[in-house]
Amino acid sequence: SGELEFVNAGHNPPVIRDRRADVSLLPRNQNAALAVLQDHRYQQGRIHLQSGDTLLLYTDGVTEASDPLGRMFGEDRLLQTVMAHGCVGDLPQALLQQVRAFENGSTQSDDITCIAVRYVPESSDLACVP
Repeated sequence: SGELEFVNAGHNPPVIRDRRADVSLLPRNQNAALAVLQDHRYQQGRIHLQSGDTLLLYTDGVTEASDPLGRMFGEDRLLQTVMAHGCVGDLPQALLQQVRAFENGSTQSDDITCIAVRYVPESSDLACVP
């Protein structure tokens, strides 16, 4: 159906890239980090994915990667990378390459994980297009 329900428990907000290459962050709910508050009730979010939308989930090691001058990769570079790499199969590797180039030899200070998925309804013949 394309309906996506989610809860953000203190993590970086996933990125949505639509078929037109517009990118945005999923809405940030005002939830506490996971396991910080006992019996905390988390606020859910809901969006409707359109055919061809790509969802990127990533750890803070991506946005907090730093260069030799101590600057962080940040959300702007993340969004630019997602905008530039439309094929879902190539996106995680392209993002990792951008982070490594940005780090320019700096030591990795945190884990880096990313997963990209594209919503393709059963009835669609959507190919990987940038």
